[in-house]
Amino acid sequence: ELIGSPKRMSSDSTTIAKYVKHYISVLEANKIVEASTLGCYREMLKTIERYDIGSIKLNDLSAEDAETWISQLLADNRARSSIRKSFNVLHAAVKHAVSSKRLHADPLGCIKTPKLENKEPNSLDAPMQAKLVSYLDGAGPTAANVGYALALYTGMREGEICGLRWRDVDLDAGIIHVRNVIVHDGPTCYEKEPKTKNGRRDIPITNDLARTIQFRLSNAEKKYKEVGIELKPNMYVVGTV
Repeated sequence: ELIGSPKRMSSDSTTIAKYVKHYISVLEANKIVEASTLGCYREMLKTIERYDIGSIKLNDLSAEDAETWISQLLADNRARSSIRKSFNVLHAAVKHAVSSKRLHADPLGCIKTPKLENKEPNSLDAPMQAKLVSYLDGAGPTAANVGYALALYTGMREGEICGLRWRDVDLDAGIIHVRNVIVHDGPTCYEKEPKTKNGRRDIPITNDLARTIQFRLSNAEKKYKEVGIELKPNMYVVGTV
């Protein structure tokens, strides 16, 4: 549990919104979470600030307050996944307050958040896959088209595709090594390693994908050579060429 803080707060007048904001600043100062995660937490903070719960004093917070807030979010047709995330940020801040001895006990331990809706998989059906394959067969080796092919044949996520470098592609062995991802922090993008061990993985390259990647590689080498630049292993596969 985090106990340190970049700035000491007054005790009696601190509202829930102010303490959650303080908690996020503690996470940032201690470099505990990624910048993209901090951005998400700040968005969740807005969901607290816009409702009555945000103006309640920290020491006065009750389970009933949180339940009322959740009911208000549901009534406003907020996505259940967003409600759960917002509550998790609030609860984490409250537990931090307990660890910091700002609160004697956690009033939110008994709260049950709404169950997530069962969503249908958003994957391409067989006819759409066939249509995409047909398109890619006749399309040029642009960054976008290679990205589509990587997604179709490997199931790689957007950030993994954007973070793929030529050094991570072994056409001789037929393997793609997923080692980096590109993530968003508002308008800013940056590279990092996968969040989990399962994210760092090796993916076999199908024959169709191998042809697409080889076409992309040959085309990139030709275009770079035209402007006097050598294609290097640390360059991105779907970089602008």
